[in-house]
Amino acid sequence: MKFKLNKRLFLKNFWEKKAIFIPKGLSNFEDNFIFSDFFNYAIKNNLDHKVYIKEKNQYRQQLTSKSISKKSVFAHLFFKTNHFHQLSYDLLNLITFIPDYLIDDVMISHSSLNGSVGKHQDNYSVFLIQGKGCKEWRIYQDNKIFKFMAHEGDVLYVPPNVFHYGISKTDICNTYSIGFRSPDTLTIQEDFNNFIFEKLNSEKTNFFKNKNFSNIKSLLPLDILKFFQNQLDYKSLIYSDFIGHYLTTVDVNFLSKKSMPKDKFIARCRENPIYVDQRSRVCFYDNHFFINGEKINIDAQSQVMMKKFFNEKEFRIINTPSVDIEILHKLYLKSYLTFKRTFNF
Repeated sequence: MKFKLNKRLFLKNFWEKKAIFIPKGLSNFEDNFIFSDFFNYAIKNNLDHKVYIKEKNQYRQQLTSKSISKKSVFAHLFFKTNHFHQLSYDLLNLITFIPDYLIDDVMISHSSLNGSVGKHQDNYSVFLIQGKGCKEWRIYQDNKIFKFMAHEGDVLYVPPNVFHYGISKTDICNTYSIGFRSPDTLTIQEDFNNFIFEKLNSEKTNFFKNKNFSNIKSLLPLDILKFFQNQLDYKSLIYSDFIGHYLTTVDVNFLSKKSMPKDKFIARCRENPIYVDQRSRVCFYDNHFFINGEKINIDAQSQVMMKKFFNEKEFRIINTPSVDIEILHKLYLKSYLTFKRTFNF
């Protein structure tokens, strides 16, 4: 399976700028989605999924607990499928030219004839890969409507905030949606407020003490200005901690701590490679590594190893210093790393 795309031209002319339709963008692509398997797995594991039903030419979301009539026109959406579906994971890893910390997830849409979620826009970039069936896409851009008919293996890229509308033209229609986040000001501000609130130290309170007063009672003295500035100086947090925290934070509900003694971990690493878990986000910034919202402090020598590991997502222990093994073991215990790269479906 290969993604046919001129990466340099795409990044220059289309990424986060305008939509592009790529007929037969994926070679040797065979959709293996089976609705009943996914539905049962989602129910059993309490995974996020949504259903849209067509009523009077409108598409509305319906509770997933309600049964769908055989006559209904519907679209059923399954989120974060790259966490448990091998093909979804493999599709995501075909897009190697976008940083991992911008990955949102892979979503699969399964629709009946004329099924859709309606006209909408997303706050992230999305690659829409057509699986089984056929879907008509309408892209609303530059005051024009562009129409494309997508068949299996065709790829449509849609940048953030561009309206698009996909309608199934077959009884069974599967679309793989690979989303890449595009940080926006409102979300950043909201998350930063929460980040700062958690940093507040309620156990230690400093009180302002005047050193002198002006003869002009309404004049604000410099010492109180400096007091406010010192207590509200978060620039270092913004540039050093918050950016890495924001870009790598993940849904912790998908991660559960593991248990494995270090000697057993080392023996396992010698037999098999260890991988960055598919649910993890990583980045390196300001001489610090961030993974899943956590800052990892490591020495300069270990940074070389971690850069290589995070870039290739695979690591084999060969003459590895004990300090590096210690780091890998701690990350593994938090489920940030894994020995498994194959999934249930």
